[in-house]
Amino acid sequence: MKNQKTIRRVRLLSFLTEAFLLFAAVLLICWKVNFVASVFAAAAAIPMFLSLYLTVRLERLAGNELEISRTVLAKSDAEMKYRIEHDDLMGLPNRRIAEEYLSEHLVNSDMYSVLIADIDGFKTVNESYGRRMTDSVLINIGDTLKALNRERGWFIARYGGDEFLFLIENLH
Repeated sequence: MKNQKTIRRVRLLSFLTEAFLLFAAVLLICWKVNFVASVFAAAAAIPMFLSLYLTVRLERLAGNELEISRTVLAKSDAEMKYRIEHDDLMGLPNRRIAEEYLSEHLVNSDMYSVLIADIDGFKTVNESYGRRMTDSVLINIGDTLKALNRERGWFIARYGGDEFLFLIENLH
């Protein structure tokens, strides 16, 4: 909130400075030309110039604000899409995305291996050491699986609590 007030003050100061410079330029023109006739013309023209100037400035500001809003919205949309499609803890694609990926890629005539792996005894680890420890273990496993994904190009997703799906394209 304080930052927005500062921005408004800077914009107002900028506007007033530019308006003053415009007014000074009009007066300078009046000084150089026939002063009396020019002062009346300038007095009539100043509101028009200021109105035009203000309109242009406001359109620029509105355009900037609109562009900022669009950027923030696009970033927010991308973040929301990522959160919908990925597991919060591990950052791997979730079950819904895994099923969509399977339905898209298993239609082709290519050969794939589909593996589902789970962590044996994970419930015991959870009961013995608690959620913090199991979350830490899952995060480490997720990092390892993401590295494997980058190295080998396999599709890997978290399919359930301690279950992972691998889709591996057969290369022979």
